[in-house]
Amino acid sequence: MVNALIEKLKTGSIKSVVLFGDQTTSLKTPYVVVKPESGAGDGQRQWRIIVHEKVGMYDSLSKYLFQELDELLVNKNGAKVFITDEAGMYRLYASGYTDIQTDTSDSTIFMERLFIQPFRNGGSI
Repeated sequence: MVNALIEKLKTGSIKSVVLFGDQTTSLKTPYVVVKPESGAGDGQRQWRIIVHEKVGMYDSLSKYLFQELDELLVNKNGAKVFITDEAGMYRLYASGYTDIQTDTSDSTIFMERLFIQPFRNGGSI
């Protein structure tokens, strides 16, 4: 699922998308980090999508986080979005977010968005 999710995100306006922990060098902004986490409830997995941008680019960061991510992962033009990988089809549900913060390691600003993936019948819908 993680590779399918990364490929889906790369179809958006930000092409630099990496899995948390896979990158050892700084990336050019803007970039997206995908971090899998255990879900808040039983039968769930959570995906933390961390979007980095240059300082001063809050408007584009916020637009990507709240509009474009919804179009890519949840609801495209009124239709449900499904992410397909070798194990099946998955539907993500928007959850919480973390507002703007600074990352001193690469002098960027970032925001995070959480998406929930419920597991049904082996993980797919």
